[in-house]
Amino acid sequence: MKRPGLVLVLTLLMVHVVSPFAQADEAPTVPTTVLPAAEWDTQYAAARLMLRDGLFANAAESLAWMAERAPDVGRKRLALEQSWLALYWSKRGYQLELVSPEERSVTMARFRDKRTTDELGWLYTSAVIYGVGSGVALAVHTEPDSAAAGILPTMGLAAASVALVYQLDRRPLRYGGAQAITSGLFLGFEEGLTWVMWQQSHANREDQYSSKTMSTLLWGASTAGAVLGGIVGHSRGITPGRASLIGSGALWSALAVGLTVGDVTKDTTKGLFAAGVALNLGAVGALLVGDVFQPSIGRVRFVDLGGLSGALVFGGLYAAIFADNNNDGRGLLGVTAAGMITGLGTAWVLTKSMSPDDPQRAPPTPLVPVVMPIRDTGGTVMGLAGTF
Repeated sequence: MKRPGLVLVLTLLMVHVVSPFAQADEAPTVPTTVLPAAEWDTQYAAARLMLRDGLFANAAESLAWMAERAPDVGRKRLALEQSWLALYWSKRGYQLELVSPEERSVTMARFRDKRTTDELGWLYTSAVIYGVGSGVALAVHTEPDSAAAGILPTMGLAAASVALVYQLDRRPLRYGGAQAITSGLFLGFEEGLTWVMWQQSHANREDQYSSKTMSTLLWGASTAGAVLGGIVGHSRGITPGRASLIGSGALWSALAVGLTVGDVTKDTTKGLFAAGVALNLGAVGALLVGDVFQPSIGRVRFVDLGGLSGALVFGGLYAAIFADNNNDGRGLLGVTAAGMITGLGTAWVLTKSMSPDDPQRAPPTPLVPVVMPIRDTGGTVMGLAGTF
């Protein structure tokens, strides 16, 4: 009977002696207060402002505190990821550098003031065409007595034209400079061709130009146009879209006006004269329009496609309907010109949502792969970053 009593006393002593130590090991739990969603969103916006302003350490602390008090799992995960990012930037010693608008403008201009690969490709293509044309003009003057004597110099001149472009681009041409040379080359050729054809159409047989004179005029006008375009593009600066619009405006104006006047007056000479005048007025008008709208080169190409499509559709339908009526093609030129104008206008309206090519706009950056680990789950977020 003594042993059970002793065991009972020892048990009671152990309860009173051990229990305080057990309670001391267990820290009191303080429940975390969950913030209402509206209040949490307000404080999260404030924390994001600290992150934006470069206060990475403060932002990390604030976001970690908010993660513990998030009203739902989605907000908690968002705050945790932002907190981890801010803490990473803080430990790395990253800092935000404020740049004045003037410095930013200079930096962007320096970055953008370089020809694009697209316009350089068109310039190389134009150089080959120019070299072949130069070879043809040389053959007209030298009158070679064999095929090799005519073909080999032409190939050499084409190669020399490509080499010249390469030398000009050793120090990269300015942004839009390559397209300015291309547009000037074809604009000069169109100018020479129109006026040579006009002179040939109304001059007497004795006053008409010889083949050597015509080849010289065409080659000289093309060369002068390319040189003038290069000077303007290098000295004043121009975007590829505006340079392309000048060439397109001149071409479509000459075709539309020339075809219409020729169809109405039934006089080729008057049609060619009107085309020559419209060629220059169209170039000036396109220059003014380009200053206002700053179209991208992609938009100009869509407009060109619209003009070509309109001419083919209207002219094709008219020819299909009235070709068998023995009307000698009367009205075909005017209808084709109307279709051309309709297609150009339609394409211009449909492409108005395309982004303008403004040199002061932030330049596009290449897409780069981004890998960001997720801290709490051990996973990884993969994606692409950049603007396009």
